[in-house]
Amino acid sequence: MSKPEKLRVVLVEPGKYAREATVDKTLLQELAEDGGLIDAICLWPEDNVCLILNDTGTIMQTEPNRELPEYGGIAFGTFFLCGEKGEDFCSLTDVQVERYLERFRQPELFVPYQNGTLSIPYDRPDLPDTPAEVKQAYAGRNGLPALCFATLTGIEGVMLLRYGERRYLPLGQPPEGMTASRYADMLNAELGVSRKQQLAMLNGALFGWDGIEKVQEEQGVSANHRAKEAER
Repeated sequence: MSKPEKLRVVLVEPGKYAREATVDKTLLQELAEDGGLIDAICLWPEDNVCLILNDTGTIMQTEPNRELPEYGGIAFGTFFLCGEKGEDFCSLTDVQVERYLERFRQPELFVPYQNGTLSIPYDRPDLPDTPAEVKQAYAGRNGLPALCFATLTGIEGVMLLRYGERRYLPLGQPPEGMTASRYADMLNAELGVSRKQQLAMLNGALFGWDGIEKVQEEQGVSANHRAKEAER
């Protein structure tokens, strides 16, 4: 008995880096024909690539995954990309694998913003399949993330900070029933950002990024004191 044919795909999961994987072609065809358990959408016909996803994702409140304007907004739940040859599925080529790994590489966080939703790509060095360049970038930032969330007295809601920038993006009020501080902590947990990292980022945004290594070496209470001083 011959083994089922395996297809080379790019797998994209919520909260994870996109990665190369294989799927059973026979199972994929059966699911596609079995009452719409999955949906195969050819969003890039010129590239002969299909997006395969659970078409009930938005109805079942599946976790948001990646921003996908070609699909009308946000793709929910795990999806993957495979090749398309006529009406048949096929493996991706080397070029296609690299193209769609790059397109969907970073996980994304979705937050309410200006009566809509803001997609925020992020990096976490502790995730499986973290690219080597991400770990190198963290080392170059002295172990600090590229972005985090914080609050300050006198500024309403939560603000988004980016490493190296002396400015912030105001995100507005937190969800109903949640304090801004708790909301910032929840978002930072998604990014894997610790309280100490948040305080170091806040110091950098307020006082400048020169000498950030020294700030990181200080006790958390000292960093917190500096932030509170800036609030006055």
